[in-house]
Amino acid sequence: MRQRIPDAERRKHIIERSRTIFQTRGVSALSMDEIASLQGISKKTLYKFFPNKAALTEATIEERIQEIAASLEKIVCNSALPFLARLRGIFGIVSRQIAEVGESFMKDIYYHEPELWELIDKFRRERVFGIVTKLLEAGMKDGFIRNDIDGRLMPLLFVNAVSSVMTPAQFVKLPFPPAELFDAFIRILFVGVLSEKGRRRFFSQEEEK
Repeated sequence: MRQRIPDAERRKHIIERSRTIFQTRGVSALSMDEIASLQGISKKTLYKFFPNKAALTEATIEERIQEIAASLEKIVCNSALPFLARLRGIFGIVSRQIAEVGESFMKDIYYHEPELWELIDKFRRERVFGIVTKLLEAGMKDGFIRNDIDGRLMPLLFVNAVSSVMTPAQFVKLPFPPAELFDAFIRILFVGVLSEKGRRRFFSQEEEK
């Protein structure tokens, strides 16, 4: 007898598969019928968990946001890791997520689903702001962040700059993939924020002693 899959597990599978589909095909061009077909499930099953495509898209974004936040918090709160290792770890996670999400998906959300883009931007302005604040405070204590800059300004400038630069509107103007743009942005920004010791070790991949 075939074992019945719990609704919570089935819903999670639908979200995960939908995210993969959205990242490769975008969102706006797909119908709920097509999404169901691509997953090999019935429309009835899809509509059982999500009343429309907007609800499904929001669920995929919300789940990914929570996963990213958990990964970032885990690194920042790991006091066993040196500051620069945590810094590289955070930027590595963000860069990989940008590359994984795909430009088509980001453009679709930015231009066609402004409420969902606001959800992403709110995450950056609030959750990422708090995470970056914790990290930079640790860096200042360890001498890797310049002490002649007000520590309250740095995370604010960082998050606002990311929100301004990392948008599809900017991707159209600049001939770089989003992940490459983010990496360049981080290097430029942190040349000015890191102390001399911090810059030397961060860019040379040298660990703290």
